[in-house]
Amino acid sequence: MQVEFDIQITEKDLYRFQLYNAFHGTQGWASIVLSLVALAMYITKFGQVPMTYSLLYLAFAVIFALYVPVTLFVQSRAQFKRTKAFQAPMHYVFNDEGINITAGEETGLLPWNVVYKVTCNKEYMFIFGSRVNAYIIPRVQIEDKKEEIVKSLNEKVESFRLKIKNL
Repeated sequence: MQVEFDIQITEKDLYRFQLYNAFHGTQGWASIVLSLVALAMYITKFGQVPMTYSLLYLAFAVIFALYVPVTLFVQSRAQFKRTKAFQAPMHYVFNDEGINITAGEETGLLPWNVVYKVTCNKEYMFIFGSRVNAYIIPRVQIEDKKEEIVKSLNEKVESFRLKIKNL
């Protein structure tokens, strides 16, 4: 069985993937915890310590809360601009060998046995080739091929690597 479709990745898609990946790992959670700790210090110590310390606690809470999203926004914007593959539509072919991806003049193959995991959220399907690198597939662009894609993934990828129940 062969499934073919085209995807056009936007800067927003790349940024959302970066956020998804960060907040499903330690970096994002650490920033949330540190922000909450700094906010708790601000609330509990307000009036008990000099105003300078209270303002520092509040500043740290804001910095920790915003650092990861802002950093990822800047990184994803730069990555999108420097990666030529994102500028052209990406052509996907799911076949017996794996997933063939063509972007402009570049072509690559992700063999089925190398697929690290496949996950979905309400807007995207992510096909990971490693723990941090994934192919981003906006769900709105594959609505007409969804059943064929799911069938192909179920046939070719080990079930414990699939988290696509909500596709």
